[in-house]
Amino acid sequence: WWRRWTKTRTSPTLTNADAAATSTCRSAATTCPSSTDARPSGATPTSCAPFATISPPSSGTPPIARMLGRHGAVLNFTCVEMRDQEQPRDARCRPEGLVRRVAAAAREAGVRLAGENALPRYDDAAHDQVVATAQEERMVAFTYLRMGPDLFQPDNWRRFASFVTRVSQAG
Repeated sequence: WWRRWTKTRTSPTLTNADAAATSTCRSAATTCPSSTDARPSGATPTSCAPFATISPPSSGTPPIARMLGRHGAVLNFTCVEMRDQEQPRDARCRPEGLVRRVAAAAREAGVRLAGENALPRYDDAAHDQVVATAQEERMVAFTYLRMGPDLFQPDNWRRFASFVTRVSQAG
């Protein structure tokens, strides 16, 4: 299904280097690190693609960053609010390291970096992580995903308003 999916989404304006980057990413994105299956249940090619950076040398991130750089695009990456210490040990998940590797690939390719949250988090620890990452990695934008009724609860809204002020000053 992966080949069928990618064939229907191939852009007619891809260069040879772009096609090579797509091919590298396609092979790297076929496994997700936290699963013994080829692709976890419910995972899409897009949701697995970020995990390509966990399994060097088949990392798809540098060629994707170079392709984005050639087109003046911004690399937008998720899980910016996640911290290594919050992950279960047996998951062998290091979101902070993953964000750093993606940011390094973006810098190397001369691509601007943007971020977004992966989880619905309304706590100060998550907000602090986003602000710190935005400063350290010089992010140009942040997209806050998962806006729902919980965000508008008084305590969550107060923390969110403070977060917006802080993250806007970080960049």
